[in-house]
Amino acid sequence: MVDSEDILYVLESDSTPELIALDGSTFNQLHSTKLVHKALDFTIVESDGMLTDFYVATDANHIAIYGTPTYPDGYGAMGSDLDGDNIPDTLDLDDDGDSIQDDWDFNCFNSTLCSRDPDLQTIRKMVVNIAGDTIIVEDIYTMSQSDTYTFRNLSRRSIISDQRISYEETNMLENAFCNNMDKNDYIQKLRNSLELSVGQINNGTMQCEILSGLSFTKTFDKEQIKFSFKTVFDVAPNISLPVTLFLTEQISVSDSSITHLVESHPILLNHLTIEGEILTTLWWNEQDLQTPELNFTAEVTEESQINSLVESIVENLLIIVVISVSLVIIVWILIRRRNLNSLILDDTEFDDVDNDEENFYADDSLDTIAFDANEYSKPKPIVDSDYTSKQVEDSPILTENIPSEERPTDRRAFTLDDDAEMVDKQGVKRRSGRINRNAQGSNNEH
Repeated sequence: MVDSEDILYVLESDSTPELIALDGSTFNQLHSTKLVHKALDFTIVESDGMLTDFYVATDANHIAIYGTPTYPDGYGAMGSDLDGDNIPDTLDLDDDGDSIQDDWDFNCFNSTLCSRDPDLQTIRKMVVNIAGDTIIVEDIYTMSQSDTYTFRNLSRRSIISDQRISYEETNMLENAFCNNMDKNDYIQKLRNSLELSVGQINNGTMQCEILSGLSFTKTFDKEQIKFSFKTVFDVAPNISLPVTLFLTEQISVSDSSITHLVESHPILLNHLTIEGEILTTLWWNEQDLQTPELNFTAEVTEESQINSLVESIVENLLIIVVISVSLVIIVWILIRRRNLNSLILDDTEFDDVDNDEENFYADDSLDTIAFDANEYSKPKPIVDSDYTSKQVEDSPILTENIPSEERPTDRRAFTLDDDAEMVDKQGVKRRSGRINRNAQGSNNEH
């Protein structure tokens, strides 16, 4: 603890290290500074009774210095400035602002001079989209390789003394980035740089997040640290699509946040449309450059084929009815005409049949009259003198007298004696012999 006139400075060195300033008379907390590493001891530097810097001893063989950011060398000097950071290219260590120093900037494909061709993966990026009645702006920064190594080395032993950075150590760095910046200054500057074609942007809430390059990485991992400030603004009145969002300037809060260590220009704009499509624009920090415009249109809903068919039928109902009635009338006329032709044809056929029959009967009567009378004559009797004397060798013919038909009154009941009579009759022999037929058909036995 350090006593500076009426202010007490207290260092908390637990899992959430923090330097706290207390009122010496009331012990109320005046302000605090979150630390990104384990703190063993500290000292302060004042100017005119105001705290300007303080130094903190870490367990990583480093002394951490906290204070008001200063402008880099060459800031405001005259000269050509590609990235628009107010440092001429002759003095700027990173001409294209992609967080890769020019001496090590040779990973490009479209240019032979990579220091003039920014890497779109490492420059500052702003993702803008609309969700309901709010506008969301995510501001993403990338640290240089050297600063990435420094923060990893300080953070990896802040909670657990090992070679990797845990989630807890990452969260501690996030809280330090957010709590050690002037949030209101950032929100106000960003809100003033946004304009809507219809509506007004109000309020604003911000949160910080480490996106990559820290959790479970080693100190000399090649991946660079990326962090973001995500701000949500309200819109009054409610957003009605289509709407256009104008970005008037590239803001900088390097004097009140950790962003004084990273490149802020140029900016890669990612416009996330309502349909989910991402439109990309590289926005250079130039005075004469046209202000970027982000257009948000209503999402076009794809109607089903059934709904489209129903709507088409409703819209063209009159035409469909007229065409249908016309087709029915035409079909009816064709059927009537066909039936009429069939009726006329049938009458003609009947007339032809009648004429044919009359001709047939007339011809037949003539043929009947003209037939030969000799063709149909009475058969002549057979005259043959030897016919009566001819003998015919026939097999014996057994004859049996057919009993005369009995009257119903002469019928008697059946008795057992009838069987004996039937046996006696079967024993009767019939005579056989030659039969000579005379001319009258009677038989003579010999």
